[in-house]
Amino acid sequence: MFNPVGFGLHSGGNGGGGIKNLQLWDITAGEELTLPWQDVVTWPSAAVFSPDNNIFAVSSRQGIQAWHLHTGIELFQLNAKQPSFNGKLVFSPDGKKLATSGRSDNLQIWDISTQRDITPTNIKRTSTLAFSPDSSLLATLSSEGIHLWKLDIESEEEPVLIPGNLGGFKNELVFSPDGTILVGSGMDMWSTPIKLWDVETGKSLGILSGHTEPVEALVFSHDGKILASGSDDGTVLLWDWDKISAKRKVGHK
Repeated sequence: MFNPVGFGLHSGGNGGGGIKNLQLWDITAGEELTLPWQDVVTWPSAAVFSPDNNIFAVSSRQGIQAWHLHTGIELFQLNAKQPSFNGKLVFSPDGKKLATSGRSDNLQIWDISTQRDITPTNIKRTSTLAFSPDSSLLATLSSEGIHLWKLDIESEEEPVLIPGNLGGFKNELVFSPDGTILVGSGMDMWSTPIKLWDVETGKSLGILSGHTEPVEALVFSHDGKILASGSDDGTVLLWDWDKISAKRKVGHK
């Protein structure tokens, strides 16, 4: 895992199975950074940099801990309901929220400034999640489809349900850079398409075909012009997003 200003993360084990420690490197200098989490964190399962590159957060057996990346000062600790041994840790694009999900499909969301748990009470279990670019929505996947949650702690509205069938054991969700299209990967019988939906209406905008095995990564370039998809078939495909989104929007007006 890398962040845009040149830090890289490596995690490794001690030969006994599982991840035991973290190493953080300054890529430009080729030097390992010696900061407090190396002595505190054991058996980490996920780590993430905040969008402004100031916070480094780690999920482990101790819960979720976060430090200022440049000073090493601990900023906060969050208590996860269940330790995540194969989970995800995701900052919202505005850096104000942090979400975690794990093998048990438990999802939790926190407000970073107050460290308050703002997880909707009726949220479905999920191991797949994505924040919208403006951080106002969270997309989660369940057996019913894709739920779009408004992350307003005062709101009690039911989530919007997109009946998007994403079968299989490996799924990814990502919003388009302008937040109007949701992109998801999964299984459809024996094929492995990338599916597209209109966020506002929930209507299907078709599929992208090209991979022969499940897609494990969906990432947009920083300028939003290219969608990269990585698959178990050993390929990475690059999609011209301007052409794809323009075609879908015109064809589904």
